[in-house]
Amino acid sequence: MYDLGLLPRHVFASQNMFVRQSPEFAETARQLPEPVRQSLSQDEWEWLEMGNYVELEFFTPQKLLQVVTQGIARSRELGSDDSMTSIYGDDDNTSTSAMIFASESFG
Repeated sequence: MYDLGLLPRHVFASQNMFVRQSPEFAETARQLPEPVRQSLSQDEWEWLEMGNYVELEFFTPQKLLQVVTQGIARSRELGSDDSMTSIYGDDDNTSTSAMIFASESFG
């Protein structure tokens, strides 16, 4: 299992997100383990500490597929088999970005 997690930086890159706030999410952010905190920028950490969050449905299918594809590519770097290939466009969220996922096996 590999956590593909959507991060605040994915929200920052989008202009049309409906950001909500919750005291419960603020408390959860304060309890994040140190390795998770270290993976976040200062802006991301502050955004989470304020209890900000975005519902999954506010991400476009293109953005969700891009995050999944990039997550698969990162997991491959950690040493899984060589039967998958991931090719994706840059992270500028434009309609010209291409995303292709191919696998040499069906299972």
